[in-house]
Parts: sequence; C-alpha cells; structure tokens
Amino acid sequence: MYCIQSINNTPTVRKITKQFSPANVWIQIHYAGLCRTDVMAAKGIIPVCKNRILGHECSGIVVYAPANSSLKKGMPVTINPLYTDGFLGLDMNGAFAEFMEVPESMVLSLPSNLNLQKAAFTEPVAAALAVMNCDITPKDTGLVLGKGRIAALTFEILKNHGFTYVQCSETITKDNFDFIIETNVQSNDIMHILSSLRKKGILILKSRTNTNIDIPTKTIVEREIRIQGAHYGSFIKAIQLLQEDSINCQQFFGPTHSLQTFTQHFEDQEEHKIFCSPLDIGAVCAES
Repeated sequence: MYCIQSINNTPTVRKITKQFSPANVWIQIHYAGLCRTDVMAAKGIIPVCKNRILGHECSGIVVYAPANSSLKKGMPVTINPLYTDGFLGLDMNGAFAEFMEVPESMVLSLPSNLNLQKAAFTEPVAAALAVMNCDITPKDTGLVLGKGRIAALTFEILKNHGFTYVQCSETITKDNFDFIIETNVQSNDIMHILSSLRKKGILILKSRTNTNIDIPTKTIVEREIRIQGAHYGSFIKAIQLLQEDSINCQQFFGPTHSLQTFTQHFEDQEEHKIFCSPLDIGAVCAES
C-alpha cells in the first residue's frame, strides 16, 4: 500500500508491504487531515521511530473487523487517536495511508448521513471541546488568544455553547478577563496574559507546544491565578456537532490532495485544514 512516512525528518510517500493483525480493525482511509503535530513529527521536532506512518485525523470504511466485534465491514468510522500506550501517528502507525489498523477501542462509528470529509474533522472538534471541561461559564468574559484555525474553531465552540462575552484575537486589547484561552503560547507572552486576567482569573492552556514555557510563579500566587489544561472533550459530542453542522466546520476546510502531492503542502496547514484522500493515489511513489 501507499503511505506517508517520516524518513530522515522529511515526510515521504512510499509503497510498502504491510501485514495487519486479525485482532485489529482494518480501515480503508477516505480522508485524512493535517495538523501541527503531524508536521512536527515529520520534521523530527517530535521524535518518532524510523518509518513511522504519520497522521491521526481521519475517516474511512471498515474493511475487516474481528468476529466478535460490534463493527461490521462497510461501516463508516473515525478514530480517537488516544490509546493506552500513546498516540496514533506518533507511537503507532497512523492514517496517512491507503489502509490502517487500530484496536477496536479506538474506532468510533459514524452516522450514515455524515459526510466523510466532515467526519475526518472529528478529532479537531473534540480537541476544541476540551475547553468546555474547564471552570468557565457562559456569563464569563473571555478571550481566545491566537490566530488561525485552532483559535477560530475554539471560538466557534464557545459561541455554540452560549458564550456571548467572549472574543477571539491574536492580540490582547483589554484586561480584566475572567478567562483567557491560549492557542500558541510563548514564554514572552505569559506576563501580558496574566496581567490581562482579573484576580483569580483562569488561564486555559490549549496549545501543545513541544517546548517548555517559563511560568512566573510569584505573579500567579499573588494574583491567585488558576491554570487549567484543556486536552480533549467528547468525541461523541464532536460527531454530533458535525452531523448537525452547528459550527459550520467547512469554513475551516482547504483543498484535498492526493497522497503523492500531499507532502508538498505540509507548510500550508495553519489557516485552513488540508486533507489527503488516499483513494486518489496520484503518480507513482517511491518503493519501500
């Protein structure tokens, strides 16, 4: 099968021979989306093992399920990339391939009327929904700090849940917020963020930077600032929102590429979600 692997810190399209385990579910990938994590893994910023198949945002069709599985051949599905030993596309082979195998516990069945490209956006929506697990309420004043797709999607999620006193901006133009959600924080941003929160305000960490951030503990203690991490919300809720189209997810979608041309667009992924469709193989790829 054809796939995209991290080879010498470069995303590379290859044709490989792969044997799948009969204990796992086998999925034909229809759409796979690109995110920062994939780009960092491809470049070696996030270490992955040699020849790792990248990708974790996807949708597809079951082509095989174990005999005792609740899943059946032909069912449309998406994936929760979290599993006990790590993360899809980093610690196990991922979705940038014609076919993929995963344990059944990672597979989520989809409504038959949900478009598979939209379904491939389940993981980003579930990630954005994580802020709803934090100690915030619709009456609070808030700021989603950042630019690009992740900040905009988080803002859409808040509006969908009744937050009317929230804004989205790449700069801080006022202060005394009840909460600030950062989406790409740097060490030199922290003091400005903290000073823009009211006393006992909440800083919600949403970005998954692979570097450490300096935290001014004295300021946090004196102003009694709370810090919460926001990892993932409900994948079932994410599927429901996509089915209802209540967050207009297609405003975030960019073009869809073949596997062959997808690697040429790894730097294009910040403003819009770009996809590959392994059903479109493209030109002949490198052999394994």
